[in-house]
Order: sequence, then C-alpha cells, then structure tokens
Amino acid sequence: MGSEPVADGPVLIGDDPSGEYLAVVRDPDGNLIELIGPVK
Repeated sequence: MGSEPVADGPVLIGDDPSGEYLAVVRDPDGNLIELIGPVK
C-alpha cells in the first residue's frame, strides 16, 4: 500500500514472547505510524 518500514520489525515489547510487538512504518506522505499488537 505504499508504506515502508523504518527499521527491522516487528520488535517485541517486554520479555513475554506471547506479548505485544511494535513496528514503525512511514506512509506515502512521510508520516510515522506505530503499529502495536500481537504477531500471528
């Protein structure tokens, strides 16, 4: 959809592997968007 990852991700938040992960992408206009949630 035109978004590009800012860094390798998703990255685990905390120590629990079944917890939440963070990914940061840049939209086509250059805005940063943080995506937080479980990875399935």
